[in-house]
Amino acid sequence: MVRKDYEASLGLAWTGYRGGHGPLDWALFHHDSAGAKVKKQDRYDSLFQFYAGVYGVEWKLMKAQAIQESSLDPDAINPHSHAKGLAQFMARTWDEWKDGSAGIQTAPPVEQNLFDPRDPEDAIKAHASYMAWLLL
Repeated sequence: MVRKDYEASLGLAWTGYRGGHGPLDWALFHHDSAGAKVKKQDRYDSLFQFYAGVYGVEWKLMKAQAIQESSLDPDAINPHSHAKGLAQFMARTWDEWKDGSAGIQTAPPVEQNLFDPRDPEDAIKAHASYMAWLLL
């Protein structure tokens, strides 16, 4: 099942990107089936649920961790450790997990290296895969 089908099964309607950021702020446009906006604290739930299901981890645990680390702010940067994004990835950990698989992969050409710890979908996918590996 692809993410949009999964979201449709939850009664969510994705209405598009904001600005030129690609998926960076996609979750701000989620509405439930009645057309009401999803609460700010729940705006990434469909991503947490989808990727938790893909990697076999508990989505509420992932969400709780993201709330604790970044207050669900995809642009959060820790001033001391320089960790970034929803899941507060450190640079070396991000390099290893940004594509959802363990290990630093051979770098694709610069134009294809689009993973960003501030992108909610990239961060949650990496978060789920890393958490699954940690919980093995």
